[in-house]
Amino acid sequence: MSTRKQRWLELGFVVLLFLAALFIRTYQLHSFPPGLYNDEAAYGMDGLAALHGDTRVFYERNNGREPLFIYLLALAFQFLGPTSYAIRVTAAVVGALTIPATYWMTRAIYRFAPEDNQQGARWYAAWVALFLTFSYWHISLSRVGFRAITLPLVMAVAAALFWITWRRLQAAGGIPWLPALLGGLALGGTLYTYTAGRMSLALFAATVAATWLLARRFGIDRTRLLKTAGVMVAAALLAALPLLTFFAANPAYFGEHAAEVSVLNPKYAGDNPAAALLNSAARSFLLFVNTPDGNLRHNPAQIPVFDPLMAAWLVLGIGLSIVFWRRLTTLFALLWFLALAVPAILSSEGVPHSLRMIGMLPIVYVLPVVAMGWVTGLAPARLARPARWLPL
Repeated sequence: MSTRKQRWLELGFVVLLFLAALFIRTYQLHSFPPGLYNDEAAYGMDGLAALHGDTRVFYERNNGREPLFIYLLALAFQFLGPTSYAIRVTAAVVGALTIPATYWMTRAIYRFAPEDNQQGARWYAAWVALFLTFSYWHISLSRVGFRAITLPLVMAVAAALFWITWRRLQAAGGIPWLPALLGGLALGGTLYTYTAGRMSLALFAATVAATWLLARRFGIDRTRLLKTAGVMVAAALLAALPLLTFFAANPAYFGEHAAEVSVLNPKYAGDNPAAALLNSAARSFLLFVNTPDGNLRHNPAQIPVFDPLMAAWLVLGIGLSIVFWRRLTTLFALLWFLALAVPAILSSEGVPHSLRMIGMLPIVYVLPVVAMGWVTGLAPARLARPARWLPL
């Protein structure tokens, strides 16, 4: 098959996934979920204020809110009017856009070191995006109007640009300015989505450190790596500067609410914070196995994130990520999984809390697909082609 035909087929596949995702996330959205939750109504009030010129880098109502979703609501209100449907369809469209963004991200990740992969980059991207399209967790959170839904989209875009930049570092030349600048701006943009987006900075720092340690294995010059990382940090700081300036002037909004609901707060942890933290971590991980989020806003069906088979693939994927930690792409998936679990683990409210773990969504199916890819690599040559359909 010609390269051009492959690209058209790939584009068609991604468009079909997006349309399917959009249909599922908007089907009967006028009637279900019924009514508006108080948080959604507060977003609507801020969106209406933004529509009438009250634009801010941080909205103080209801313990404080990052502005990206509110700006999108203002845009939706401009065309659809200030209705409950406009609030929720905004979230649904953002959720649907996360599917092609996740495909792009996964493809960029697995183009970095193809020799480490049992399948091609398109194979990983297709299965991850397909699973996310029909993920009940993502569908549910795409049908309610919370700002958190913007985090997976922006993180997926930032990660795609990050891995495009890292792949350019494997070739000769200077700093890959364009993807580095865009990736840094997207990284800074995560701070405007949802509080958990702050962990994306920790993920970036950890991945840069891991790359520095493994630089020789991937043919990356360490000096060039650090210069490129510096460009990305500068771009991220530039993007985040208005919000950081606000927090400098109003430090209470940066972490006061998080401290109030922290699992380490003596009010919740008592005299044994370590035990409280371990219990929260265990229950958060069991969200993927047998302990559903009990909040009907996030999980109307009251089911775990994964069925037993997918949960087994996840456990195997985590194990492989640890065993093959020198494979930078697999290590990145594990670091993302762990880093974006932290906001929920540190919270005392409603553990396991799937909304606070929403930043895991672009990567959460990568780990099971890593395991599936590894198993397909064990198949004998005569079964190699049918093995590609193992995820079904």
